[in-house]
Amino acid sequence: MEVQLFMESLLKCSDFADAVKPFHVHAQWAVRMTDEFFLQGDMERASGMRVSFMCDRRRARLVYV
Repeated sequence: MEVQLFMESLLKCSDFADAVKPFHVHAQWAVRMTDEFFLQGDMERASGMRVSFMCDRRRARLVYV
């Protein structure tokens, strides 16, 4: 049980870690993640699958800072 709690805590910390980085680093990772999501959506569309939530570049409204 202690190992499970440790692993869950580690995962939670990694979720928050990006938000406390300097803005220019955070912004670069946000762009990389968006690119990865859109690539997944493109592959799903090409395969005839329903495009996953947040992966459809045709419906996205991007805000650039």
